[in-house]
Amino acid sequence: MPPSHEPQTVYSPDQFNAILDAGRLPEVQEWLHANGIDPDDVARDTPITIETVDGQRVLRYTAFLVDETGHKYVDPDDPHQAAQEERTAPLVVEPPAWMTEQCETWRRVAGSVLDAAHDTDTTDGGQL
Repeated sequence: MPPSHEPQTVYSPDQFNAILDAGRLPEVQEWLHANGIDPDDVARDTPITIETVDGQRVLRYTAFLVDETGHKYVDPDDPHQAAQEERTAPLVVEPPAWMTEQCETWRRVAGSVLDAAHDTDTTDGGQL
């Protein structure tokens, strides 16, 4: 995959069930490990992107924070979720091709749905 200065989404939360259904979760976990990321630390409801930072390709992801005993804890600013932070890790191993292809498919489908909704004649009071 050629370097790009635009972030490239390689995992979208919408993909999680499809990854599970296809039995590919172990492959994703192995890929994260190969890039120095513990899969248990990664929030699955946030995207993973490949970006270029200071000339280096990195993975940007959201990680759960842990306390001094290694346990996740509640975000003091939002008691309804675990504490998290955005992190980057050097991209050492490229993602499996199917990850980027699947993300691109999701993007095209979502874009088509949004385009269709935008192009719909709303002269009947603005409802789709």
